Amino acid sequence: MPWLVVIASFVSAVVVVIKAPITAKDALLCKNDINAINRAYGAALQ
Repeated sequence: MPWLVVIASFVSAVVVVIKAPITAKDALLCKNDINAINRAYGAALQ
């Protein structure tokens, strides 16, 4: 029984480590999209 808990916690830790860079990259891409939209909007106003 304790082994199942150890394995489950290890798997969840691995999933967190794998997902963290992906979510960070998605956040950066989203921020870049917002910047691009703002630039396009500013160019359209001028």
